[in-house]
Amino acid sequence: MTTYRYTLADFYGQLRQLVLIGAAVAVACLIAAVGGSGALVDSYRQPAAAEVGPADVQATARVAQGQPAGLTEGTAARARRVPGVAAVSLRLAGQGGVRTPEGRPLDDTAVVSSVAADPGLRWQLLKDGR
Repeated sequence: MTTYRYTLADFYGQLRQLVLIGAAVAVACLIAAVGGSGALVDSYRQPAAAEVGPADVQATARVAQGQPAGLTEGTAARARRVPGVAAVSLRLAGQGGVRTPEGRPLDDTAVVSSVAADPGLRWQLLKDGR
């Protein structure tokens, strides 16, 4: 019984150290989680900002049940008539199949986006080709 009492007394003597170590580990995990989530948000925000390009505003349609998604040409025409609007370009986006240079289809799909009619609103950079 004395070994049990000695072990218990030793544990209580080190209890404060164990609690402080546990708190330090918990704080380190919290800092890593918050820092990691910030980096994750930034990794999504940068490509989204690149797709807007030099445009000041990007408008998206609220999709109602039973109605087609996206803005119509009529909405774009009304936006062009707003004072101060320099250019308006509809952007079509979707998913498309990916093929190898040999023409073999891959299992993955790619996000496909239209190129703005107004060169001033284009965010895509053409490396070569047409």
